[in-house]
Amino acid sequence: MLVNDNIVISKQTVKKILLELNNINLICDDNLIKDKVENIISLIKNSSDIDCEVSTLTKIYNKMQEIREVNEELHVRLYMLYRKLQDAKISEDEAQRTYIKLIRNLE
Repeated sequence: MLVNDNIVISKQTVKKILLELNNINLICDDNLIKDKVENIISLIKNSSDIDCEVSTLTKIYNKMQEIREVNEELHVRLYMLYRKLQDAKISEDEAQRTYIKLIRNLE
């Protein structure tokens, strides 16, 4: 729908688009594509009023990659949590609580 030369898209649709772009960013190895996806994410965030907090899945994945060489046991636990959330075997809230517990144990 067009309103005053602006396209109107529901917040839910924008959030889904951002989630998919973040997923592409996570699985892609090509730095050029990652940069382009990040630019698109920034454009969407800057042009909308949607609170675009990083998803729990993205947080887990990023921490998993960061900790890989430092703590192999935590890496494996984060990977298992990541897969459970990705496969919808646990809720996002439960995954967030478990993630916080795992990270606190690290400290």
